[in-house]
Amino acid sequence: MGVNVAAKKAIELVALARRTAGKTAEVDVSCDLRAGEAPLVEGDATELTEAIANLIQNAAEATSHGGKVEVTIRAEGNNVVVEVSDTGEGMTEEVRQRCLEPFFSTRGAGHSGMGLTYVVAATGRYGGTVDIRSTPGAGAKVVLSLPVYKSAKKPTSSRERRKHRTEQKAKILVVDDEECVRDILTKSLTMLGHKVETAAGGREGLKKGVEQAFDLVILDRAMPDMVGDEVAVGLRQKHPALPILLLTGMGDLMRREGDLPKSVDAVLSKPITLSELTRSVAEVLEKREQTTRL
Repeated sequence: MGVNVAAKKAIELVALARRTAGKTAEVDVSCDLRAGEAPLVEGDATELTEAIANLIQNAAEATSHGGKVEVTIRAEGNNVVVEVSDTGEGMTEEVRQRCLEPFFSTRGAGHSGMGLTYVVAATGRYGGTVDIRSTPGAGAKVVLSLPVYKSAKKPTSSRERRKHRTEQKAKILVVDDEECVRDILTKSLTMLGHKVETAAGGREGLKKGVEQAFDLVILDRAMPDMVGDEVAVGLRQKHPALPILLLTGMGDLMRREGDLPKSVDAVLSKPITLSELTRSVAEVLEKREQTTRL
C-alpha cells in the first residue's frame, strides 16, 4: 500500500472531523517523495490511514490555540518513515513514557486514551515501530517506521516467524475479577486481531475454559473465588497443551526467583504494557504451533 495516499486521506478525514466539530487548525503536509513514488509498505490501507489520522488528530488537539501540524514522509533504507509533528505544549518525560499505555490520557473526560495504543497495534502488526520525541514547551513528534513491502513469501528467519505469528488471529480467554483489567486486555487483544471472551472470576473461567476450545488463556492469579494457579491446573487437566499466561502484580519477583507454576507457560507483571502483551502472546502461540507440528 502507498503511504502518501494513506496520509492524504488521513489529513482529509481529520480536517472534515474538525470542521464538523467547529474546530480549526493549520495542517501542512511536507513530502520529500512525490505522490505515488513512495515505496509501498507492509500493511492494510484502512488501518494505516486510521493510524495516521489518530496521530494528526492528537497533534491538532495539542495545537488547538493556533499551532501547526506537519506530516512528513520519507524513505529511509528498507523503511518508509512517517513523522507527525506539532508546535504544541509538548510532554513531560513521565507523560512521554506513559502515553502509549492503554487508556492513558491527559485530556480528561471524553478522551478514551486508546488513540496511540491503536497506532502501536496497527503498525506493530506489520513489523513497524513507533517512536515519540517531545520536551515540554517544544511540541512533539511521533515517528512511524514501516517496512517496505516485499512480495509474499514463506517466513524463514525466527524474527519473520514471530512477525508471522503476531498476524495470526487466535481465540483467547481472559480471566480476571477486575472489570477494568478485562476491558483493557479485551480492547488491546482485539486491536491485535484476536477474538476475545472474558470471565469475571476463577470458577467462571475454569468452566468456560473446560467447555470451549481456546488457543490461549490469560489468567489473573489473585481472584477471590478461585486463585489462578488452581484454575490453570484444572484447565490443563482437560486441555494439556493449552497455553496459559498468568498475570500478577508479583510477576517480576516470581521471575527473579524462578517461581513459575507448572501449569502456566509464562508469568506476566501487572500492569502489563501493550508491547509486552503483544510479544508474550506471539511467543506462546508460536511455541504451541511448533509443538503441534512435531
